[in-house]
Amino acid sequence: MTGLPDDALAQGPVWLDLTRTLSRAGRGVPTGIDRVELAWLDRLASTGGGLQCLCRTTRGFLLLPPEGGKALSEVLLGISEPGEADLWSRITGRGGRARHRAEALIRRHAIDRCSPWGLSAMVRRHAPRTYCNVGHANLAARVYSALDTDGCRIVTVLHDLIPLTHPDLVPTDQPEAFARKLGTVAAHAALVVAVSEDTRRRLSDHWGPLSRKPVVIAAPIGVPELPDLPSPPPRETGRFVMVGTLEPRKNHGTILRAWSLLAEDAGEVPQLHIVGNPGWKGDAIRREIEGHPLFGRSIFLHTGTPDAALADQLARAGALLYPTLAEGFGLPPWEALALGARPICADLPVLRAYLGPHAVYVDPTDVYSWAATIRQYMSGSIAGPSGTPPEAPGWQEHFERVSAALSALRDRAERP
Repeated sequence: MTGLPDDALAQGPVWLDLTRTLSRAGRGVPTGIDRVELAWLDRLASTGGGLQCLCRTTRGFLLLPPEGGKALSEVLLGISEPGEADLWSRITGRGGRARHRAEALIRRHAIDRCSPWGLSAMVRRHAPRTYCNVGHANLAARVYSALDTDGCRIVTVLHDLIPLTHPDLVPTDQPEAFARKLGTVAAHAALVVAVSEDTRRRLSDHWGPLSRKPVVIAAPIGVPELPDLPSPPPRETGRFVMVGTLEPRKNHGTILRAWSLLAEDAGEVPQLHIVGNPGWKGDAIRREIEGHPLFGRSIFLHTGTPDAALADQLARAGALLYPTLAEGFGLPPWEALALGARPICADLPVLRAYLGPHAVYVDPTDVYSWAATIRQYMSGSIAGPSGTPPEAPGWQEHFERVSAALSALRDRAERP
């Protein structure tokens, strides 16, 4: 990622919060939000703007140089192992945990550290000009209050409002906790970057006429490029892929019931390859998948799937099935288009807004419509993508929008 003229993000020191990246160590393939946090790390490290990385650990806060942030990212991506946990973690029986091993790694890189109550003093010692929170972690009043100084602008990336708009799809304590986090953001942030126009609109509706609100912009996130395949495999019309975390929101049950209907027909039963790692209630969803009568014959589950294997799955598939009940943006349909697979998606405004005519849309809860659409695709009634796929949102435009918004805030502050 290249720098920008008059890049407001390059005017450091800039603190990037990597608490989410630390918390995800050892938990498998990075999620979409993980990848966004890593993209910000890559972008800020390339600007030469004095990047420093903040992590909330089990014992307090660490401040890392770019090399420490890179070392942590390589652990998340599986490029390197963190090594042995420190003595205290081993004594207390936590030495085998991936997070404690990762904490020991980044402590060796730390340029400063403080107790959970010492963040304000650390902020005064280093005087960051911008603090960026990308991963929805560390959205705590104590953190934002410490960073809300005259010289520091707080930037928060908001991926979705699902805990508030769909409370039945998240753990029971999450809606209340998320509402508190949004209250903290409203009270202290200078800029909120929504990953889609749909998320920006929902946030504006949620906040309403608050007396003090941050500037809110929509800046679609970049779509990660999957690895190139040296020899693309043959595409199979009767092969479908479903990509997403095993959690209620991704709506695996509807597709499993659709496969039961397809098995009742006289025609061929297509293959369904489910790709994803367990999330909230993931064990129950996994049991549902593995307990399906067609599991191992027409239905297959792939967990811990690296990017190269995901690219192979999408390149082989006739279509991607994406019946999600709620999204802030939605990366898998874009990845499918890039590899020539037709996205068959839940009929959600956020997906229609960006994918337009390049996807097929189905009511996410209508099992019969999903089964019928799959049959139509197999019979050739629904054509695959034709011509060049639409240009996916890119990181350069994302950061251009963020930088322009920060420049406007700076100009407003300097105006007499």
